[in-house]
Amino acid sequence: MTSSVRADAERCEGHANCLAAAPDVFGLDDDGVVRVLRVNVLDDQRVYVAEAVASCPVAALWLDEA
Repeated sequence: MTSSVRADAERCEGHANCLAAAPDVFGLDDDGVVRVLRVNVLDDQRVYVAEAVASCPVAALWLDEA
């Protein structure tokens, strides 16, 4: 299964829950705004990315599954 992740930088408030859940996939820029480091999610990372998406308090992340 192929999955990809998206982030809305304008919605992000810098809580960094995503970074705590999936540090290989998410990062923060110099302003503390989310950046996706890896758009295509590997199968072994999917559970962590799903946790990151669910833990975002402002719903700035999406996991798309094809």
